[in-house]
Amino acid sequence: MKISSPFTKNILYDVYSSEQGFLKYDLENDEAYAPFADYKNIPQNLYSIINKITRAKEEIIDASLQLNAGNVSNGTGGTLGTISSFSPATVHAGAINDNTNNILTINGSGFGDSPSGSAGVKFKDGNNDKQTPTYKIDYNSPYIISWTDSKIVLHVPDRAATGAFAVDLSDGTTINSSTDLNVFFAVLDAEFTIGTKDYVSEPRLMNTNGSGGYDYQYSTSTAGNGVNFATSPAKETFERAVATWKEIVGANLTAGSTTTVQEVKDDDVNVIVFDNDNTGVPKMGDGVLEATYSWFSACQSGSQLLTAQKTGFDILIRNDKVSLGNNISLEDGPCFPTQNSYDLEMIILHELGHALNLAHINDDYEDGGNGYATVNPSSVMHYAILDYVNRRSPDAAAYQGALYTITPQNNTYGSCGLFAKEMTPLAVTPISNDECPSTFPATEIADNTKIFFDLIHATSDKLTDPSFKQVNCKNTGTFVTNNAYYAFMNGTKTTLSLNISGYTLLPEALSDCSGQGIRMALYDVSACPAGQDYPQPGACSNFAGNGVLNINGLQASHKYLLYFDGLRNTKASFSVTFNSDSSNNPSNNTTVKIYPNPVSTGLATVEIDNATGSFYNYALFDITGKLITTDKISVLQTTQTFTVYMNNLASGVYVLRVMDETGKTVAKNKILKL
Repeated sequence: MKISSPFTKNILYDVYSSEQGFLKYDLENDEAYAPFADYKNIPQNLYSIINKITRAKEEIIDASLQLNAGNVSNGTGGTLGTISSFSPATVHAGAINDNTNNILTINGSGFGDSPSGSAGVKFKDGNNDKQTPTYKIDYNSPYIISWTDSKIVLHVPDRAATGAFAVDLSDGTTINSSTDLNVFFAVLDAEFTIGTKDYVSEPRLMNTNGSGGYDYQYSTSTAGNGVNFATSPAKETFERAVATWKEIVGANLTAGSTTTVQEVKDDDVNVIVFDNDNTGVPKMGDGVLEATYSWFSACQSGSQLLTAQKTGFDILIRNDKVSLGNNISLEDGPCFPTQNSYDLEMIILHELGHALNLAHINDDYEDGGNGYATVNPSSVMHYAILDYVNRRSPDAAAYQGALYTITPQNNTYGSCGLFAKEMTPLAVTPISNDECPSTFPATEIADNTKIFFDLIHATSDKLTDPSFKQVNCKNTGTFVTNNAYYAFMNGTKTTLSLNISGYTLLPEALSDCSGQGIRMALYDVSACPAGQDYPQPGACSNFAGNGVLNINGLQASHKYLLYFDGLRNTKASFSVTFNSDSSNNPSNNTTVKIYPNPVSTGLATVEIDNATGSFYNYALFDITGKLITTDKISVLQTTQTFTVYMNNLASGVYVLRVMDETGKTVAKNKILKL
């Protein structure tokens, strides 16, 4: 960048990829690494590369930091100590207000009653793919609760990830755990210093806008090579990701007025902005897709620190006109990304997770071994993503983690000019069939039984779902991102007919994209199998609209599990009627479509296809079930359209119910008002 040092006048180098551009030294293993770089044998490999680039010889500043200084044990004990056990086996990293799920007790011997020097506890780092524990908290860190010769008690820090951990002793010995610590989700922490004392606090989401949460504002300025976010295709993508967090976990986030602010700082403006020359922070580095900056503060009570709070956030999105490194292809529309292109909706969903105080976990994509189509996307809060894949629905870790961060704890926050109340979660409607049912029916399913499936708001859960190689009848691997279940008992029929009706995509524009649709799999089981341990399905089928699926070869009086998931994370809702009698049920031919959905103009067009009655009634409800409006529509043709006016309605989810002239419901669709 041709920036000179004010002291030596030498040309300076900019930090590449922000924090991800720093190389962390592992002296014990003679290794230096960053999330996307790894150099073993530091002097011969790393130093020689830097020498060639800078044409300068390395300078030893502190000779006491010697490579291979430690003595690493093999997990059965070091020269001074052993780890005999630890509990709990699964933790919530960073959630230090949740003692039950965050405090880790390490039992053993030889830890020393008076730790000193390099003593501490190391965890697998949630910010990179290193398999060995490298993220260290020192023995005198505020995370440490107590340390004796036989027991260490500590809060698990926010950067800890699933994997083995280690205890560094005062003599330089390192003791590795023989089994992994499981980190289900992680929460961002804030660290403060008062006088000479360090504090760590779990910051809470607050009511910063007087309406129960946070307003975010799109930057419209094009100065400094900026981009008007409010008129870019990325705005609709951002709104879809926000709607996902709002409708599934109740995140209280609201679009405020636009702003010309481009600077990233703690200024009470939660700006959504493309990278530009006026951000006041380093330009986004090579390979960096997006970044979230969070601002934390806390009041004091005497010399004590009260619970910290999140005062705001800024989200910065890559702009190839400004950001460093090679250009990166981003899919910013509703369609799915292709190879060498990254899904912007997945990226924004991840960054909004940070805005909701979620930290990184280590749960990478799974590779089926036969190309991109057999890949299962990483968890939402994994520190990196792969091109082609998209996860637009939360996995269980992100879902449960966000529920934790937005649920008020009624802490004491003081009165030092900060916010007094915590975030008020929005009302959500839980999906009853998002998980495999705890019990299976003991009676035969009745013909014409109709079940509604909502894969728009469904999630996925590795702890309970089939593996990504157990859902497509091919054992090759595929996306497992949003799914729903239904258990039933078959009678004497050998063929099962499933009538799919009311098929609705979100967004509606997804209908023009290739690869969208729903997968059906049928398992011959009498109870839910263990997660990741399902049998291969006995039948599989895909569909992308209304129609009939016929499944042959059923056994009499067998219990079955019906499974649906979104192809490449397709978000759709639909109804399934078992063994429907179309001759006695002519409304089966009626389909209802709503567009645009989400609604941003205040007007929603409703289209009724294959209309068979002389009129239809419709009713619009809010998410709580309150009736908003109702009306009658005369039918003059087989395809009839009418308009639902939503101009004066608040942003949120609404339900449109359409009834035929007999009073029977023919469609029940959700509408998102932006």
